[in-house]
Amino acid sequence: MKETKSPIKPAARGESIMPIHGTFNFRCGPGVTCFTRCCGDVTIVLTPYDILRLKNRLGITSEEFIDRYTLPLTQSDSGLPVFILKMGDDPEKRCPFVHPQDGCRVYPERPWACRMFPLDCREGEEEGEEEFFITARSDECRGLLEDHPMTVEDWEKEQGLDVYKEVERLFNEVTSARRVWGDHRLDGKVQNMVIMACYNTERFRSFVFESNFLKLFDIEPEEIEALKTDDLALLRLGFKWLQFGLLGRSTLPLRDEVIKAKEKELGISLPKDDFLRKNPQTQGPGGKR
Repeated sequence: MKETKSPIKPAARGESIMPIHGTFNFRCGPGVTCFTRCCGDVTIVLTPYDILRLKNRLGITSEEFIDRYTLPLTQSDSGLPVFILKMGDDPEKRCPFVHPQDGCRVYPERPWACRMFPLDCREGEEEGEEEFFITARSDECRGLLEDHPMTVEDWEKEQGLDVYKEVERLFNEVTSARRVWGDHRLDGKVQNMVIMACYNTERFRSFVFESNFLKLFDIEPEEIEALKTDDLALLRLGFKWLQFGLLGRSTLPLRDEVIKAKEKELGISLPKDDFLRKNPQTQGPGGKR
């Protein structure tokens, strides 16, 4: 993978030039003169949920999607893998899923960055607070001149962002470089584990069902059944597994027999939380599998 020096955010035209207070005007569609112009020569970081939905829409595997439609990069500070949507080889470097007249051919599964445009957000001064702003100029994005006022809440609902935001929050629990990695950089082995759990549902499903994963972790039968076919449930499990293995968090319960075997080995009685904290790499990235 190539390296990128800093975490890449979904790109948009222009800069953060207009904070949103109350409502803003925007509408996009074939009737707007600049329709689809923003869909070329742009850096779009694909989230795990983006790749999950897009590969299912196209009827291909995660690996096929990554090979065909992405540019893999690595953040130089943390070693975290990043996947960028590969633009076309045409002069406009157009998105591979966009037709100039017909628009987006994967619109119901369009990525997070496309749903958010022309908005972006950042952390506010208060914990949990978000500040939204327009990240485009009206001379480039004529949709900002449309007489169609809405609030940020209206826009998020219209764009179906609820699930995206929930999954992104879970992903950030794992990948926030400042809080999680510090000065440590992931090695190649752990990078591959992150890619498997977050970006390759087929490989991770095989790992869950064909390794000793289910012999170590106490997963409810209903959840096990769902994991066989539900890619989103599998992705959520992947995030929990990475938190367990990389951060030593009690996100996955160990089976009683696993705890008892460790207690017998050490000759002491251990609460589960102590076991998890002191043995964070049992069946985790870089640990036993």
